[in-house]
Amino acid sequence: MILLKIELKDIDWIKSVEDIFNINMYDNLKNKGSISHAMAIQKAESEYDKYKIIQDKKYVSDFDRLVKEIEIIEDK
Repeated sequence: MILLKIELKDIDWIKSVEDIFNINMYDNLKNKGSISHAMAIQKAESEYDKYKIIQDKKYVSDFDRLVKEIEIIEDK
C-alpha cells in the first residue's frame, strides 16, 4: 500500500484489490469472462456514439460562452 509505505508482493496486491472489491460489494470476475475483446470494443464504441450525440447537443465552447457574456454586458 503506497500511502502506508507497505511493501506488497504481487499476490498480496491482488488479494488487497479483491478485498477492496468485496468491501464495496462488487463481484469479482474469477475467469476470462464470456465477452471477446472485439465484442467489448464494439459495445464501447456504440455506447460512445450514443453519448457523443447527447454531449455535442449540450456542449457550449468557451468562445461561445464568452460571446454570450459580452452580448449581455453590451445590452446593459
